[in-house]
Amino acid sequence: MPITNSKIKEKIGQSPGSGGYTGSKSGKSFLRITSFNAEELKEWTSEEIIRPEQLPEGMLHWVDFVGVHDAEKVRAMAECFELHPLMVEDILHVDQRPKLDTHEAHHYLVLKMARIAEASAEIHLEQVSFALGKNIVLSFQEEAADTFDPVRERIHKKARIRQKGPEYLLYALVDTIVDHYFYVLEHFGDAMEELEEQLMEDSSRDALLKLYHLKREMVGMRRAVWPLREVIGQLDRGESNLTNKSTKVYFRDLYDHIIQVIDTVETYRDLLSGMADLYQSTVSNRMNSIMKVLTIISTVFIPITFLTGVYGMNFEWMPLLHNDQGFWFIATIILASVSTMLVYFRKQKWI
Repeated sequence: MPITNSKIKEKIGQSPGSGGYTGSKSGKSFLRITSFNAEELKEWTSEEIIRPEQLPEGMLHWVDFVGVHDAEKVRAMAECFELHPLMVEDILHVDQRPKLDTHEAHHYLVLKMARIAEASAEIHLEQVSFALGKNIVLSFQEEAADTFDPVRERIHKKARIRQKGPEYLLYALVDTIVDHYFYVLEHFGDAMEELEEQLMEDSSRDALLKLYHLKREMVGMRRAVWPLREVIGQLDRGESNLTNKSTKVYFRDLYDHIIQVIDTVETYRDLLSGMADLYQSTVSNRMNSIMKVLTIISTVFIPITFLTGVYGMNFEWMPLLHNDQGFWFIATIILASVSTMLVYFRKQKWI
């Protein structure tokens, strides 16, 4: 969601972390807390901000903050967990480019989560922020979604995630977001196939509008996934102390998935460009066919127009003017000339 001009103006000159929410979401904000270890699991929701000392000891904690439009509650949450002011600013300004930052007590990761809007079947991009600390992962979403439900199911099933540290939990959350990219792109591919068939059958204005709408959505997807390649690459190469030997291999696999997503996005962009050319060619061919028919009709009527124009002149002495068979003679000449031209056009395969 781009920042409007008024919100850009409000942001100028403000101190770090003091800006407000730049998106357009609304509603009630709340927290979903999941605390677990290999033996125990505790889950609850809260509309009030919790403090670190309220969390169970000896467990790994995942605090999912839903509704970052509530800027005051985000700042209160950041104060309780001692998040850097620059992190707060990035959380509230939801037009961030995917990136990885390292602060004193936390690592900060921001990326775009893609899903299909149920009402319009369009691609919806939402910013998700993560703060990784000691035995805790904080996530900040604009609105509640079911994207992270598979991770919660794995936690309930006592999968490997219950025995790993916060780095692996962060990997699992990011991997889920990347997996949703594949689902979204599959939906996008189906829409492209339908559009291609429509363009072949009917080059209407509706098809053109749909084409440009898909191109805009693909531009948004490209902006979301291309920077993520650099972010995951940093984790894979060990340029940040966020990863250790046990989790580095998982981020390497995640990097491969990002490359696949990027390749798919680039392929779809090329196909959309090809469809735009196909649309222009279809329109041009259709226009050429129309002009071809009109040209043939005009050519056929040239001798007819000539003869009728000559014998329409008001001269007293003209050949065949007073002949009883004059009309039928001229009509025969007209019919013969038209037939000759049509036969010639047919042999030339112009009709």
